[in-house]
Order: sequence, then C-alpha cells, then structure tokens
Amino acid sequence: MTRKTEHKKYGKAKRTRKPDDVKEAIVFALADFLENECEMMIKDDLIYCDAVEITNKSRMIHFKVGDREYDLQLIGKRATKDADYK
Repeated sequence: MTRKTEHKKYGKAKRTRKPDDVKEAIVFALADFLENECEMMIKDDLIYCDAVEITNKSRMIHFKVGDREYDLQLIGKRATKDADYK
C-alpha cells in the first residue's frame, strides 16, 4: 500500500513596490533629453533620436535612432546599510 501526499500549489505573492520619485524624475529627464536635445554625428551625418516613448514610468524608455530601435532601462542600486541617506 502506498500513500501519496497531496501538495497544495500556491501562486506567487504579488509585491507592491514603493514609488521612487527620484527614479521617475530621472526617467522623465532622460526622455526629455532624448526627444529634444539628442543629436549625434555618425559618419558625417547628423542623426536625431525619434519616437521617444516612456514604456514604464519608473524604469524604461523606448526610442529609435535612424532605422534601429533601442530600450534604455534605469536600474537603481540598493543603498548600503551604513548609508546616510534613505
């Protein structure tokens, strides 16, 4: 006679993140720079960033340069335990 133990499967807990105002401000500033100020000289051609879009307000920007598309992701490092700021 064998016994089979039934295991319940639980879903992953959804963790809510605290909003990071500084990180969001950096994302908006970078998107504004890419949209309005970004110009590059590549092989004697002046190229601008096009179609700048904030895809996630706290971390990701999507944009085009010429025919290629790029994603820019901002990652904030954790503060050290002995840091003076919080």
